[in-house]
Amino acid sequence: MKSFEVLVVMEHSSDWPDWLGELRSGVSSRYIVVQDEAERLSAFLARAKTHTESLVAQGASLELCVIACNERSDPAAIQARRSLA
Repeated sequence: MKSFEVLVVMEHSSDWPDWLGELRSGVSSRYIVVQDEAERLSAFLARAKTHTESLVAQGASLELCVIACNERSDPAAIQARRSLA
């Protein structure tokens, strides 16, 4: 099985995606970025984007990026998530 790298972006109060456990055998590296409780969503996702760009610049081969969202579904939250995608 081919190995690959995964980035998991965890919003505050989000749940770990259980299905990621099924990918263990093929994952060579897992990078996790977690939102601080007091951090605004837009600031957090900007930090996650900067982290992602840094990983790629260092040669990471990210084939999967997962955004674990919390319950916010307002337009500002949706737009902030789109900025990372």
